Amino acid sequence: MRLFIIGSTLLFLSGCNKKPPAFENYLHITLDGVKIECDRNISASSYVNIAPNQNQLMRIVGYWTTSSTENGNIEIELYDFNNTIGQKELLSPSIVTVMINHPMGNLLSTDTYYGGGNEAKINITEVNERFIKGSFQFVVKMNTGPNVFVSKNATGEFHIKR
Repeated sequence: MRLFIIGSTLLFLSGCNKKPPAFENYLHITLDGVKIECDRNISASSYVNIAPNQNQLMRIVGYWTTSSTENGNIEIELYDFNNTIGQKELLSPSIVTVMINHPMGNLLSTDTYYGGGNEAKINITEVNERFIKGSFQFVVKMNTGPNVFVSKNATGEFHIKR
């Protein structure tokens, strides 16, 4: 009986040493049908009391490289976030910025797209002190001349350690 108790105790304790599964940090984007994986500098940061009328800012950022001639980043700034779940519009001053860079030797050409208002929605499905998870749907626009805009549709999902 004593051997059974010792064996059971050792078996129980060995089960306690299992490591939790690795956290999967991701920010996936589909930009006009092209799938993009953010592969570096993915972060979600919150700031409180940033301005008199905004309680909290959630800033989600990710960078990617699609080829030697193109890379980019996305930045989502959601004001009045307040650690709540649900769908939200990015109302001013909230904004999403998508930058697509085209390195050409020592030069850099950047296409910068902005989105906000009712064409920019984010859905937070989980949020706590460790991570934020959700999805988004944006129409982002780049001004190419007086009253001339190029639009792109962006959808995606994220699960980011805070």
